[in-house]
Amino acid sequence: MGGGFANETIKGTFTVNPNCTGTTTVQFFQSGVLVRTSVLALVFDDLSTQVRLVQKSLTLPNSTKVPVVITVEGKKLGGD
Repeated sequence: MGGGFANETIKGTFTVNPNCTGTTTVQFFQSGVLVRTSVLALVFDDLSTQVRLVQKSLTLPNSTKVPVVITVEGKKLGGD
């Protein structure tokens, strides 16, 4: 974040609706301390072999909201 590197532990939950859209909330920890929480909108497509995410919000532990524009694309590789 901000051009720096950090080892992080990521914990989160997600929900998926019948139309393959959903939301995920992810918490990022460094050395066991919460450093930020992100909420992302997601959609699965191509028979659930691809996922696209757009970050909706990023909140610091002190409740400060940070403006964000992050997108993620993922593709299933091999296996079932």
